[in-house]
Amino acid sequence: MRDLVTDTIRSRPDTMSELVRALDVNSREDLTLIKNVANSMFDDEQVSWGRIVTLHAFCGCLAQYCESTHIPDCADDIGNILGEFMVHRLGLWIVTHGGWVSEEGQRANLGAVRFGDPESELSSVQTR
Repeated sequence: MRDLVTDTIRSRPDTMSELVRALDVNSREDLTLIKNVANSMFDDEQVSWGRIVTLHAFCGCLAQYCESTHIPDCADDIGNILGEFMVHRLGLWIVTHGGWVSEEGQRANLGAVRFGDPESELSSVQTR
């Protein structure tokens, strides 16, 4: 999963940065907006490993942004929010689609999915 997220961030650094800036996080309290982003991504009930990887990449970029703008201790908060979303909203889907398996298994489960395309995954996300 880490390699997939890293590949996604590296393939679209400018887009990810723009999306993070658009969220306009100025304090730890603003991090609750992550739930809005995540819910918007999956409101259509079209879950895929590509979308899951993209959400993780977005949260990773957001954590880096928060640290660089001196919003203290935000990485743990982001991880907790993301983890809760994964368990409560996507947990059943993840289990029924092979669970958190090895990287080889994840890549096989992705098949021909074009993951990590924030323009298609996050472009219509409502943040507020």
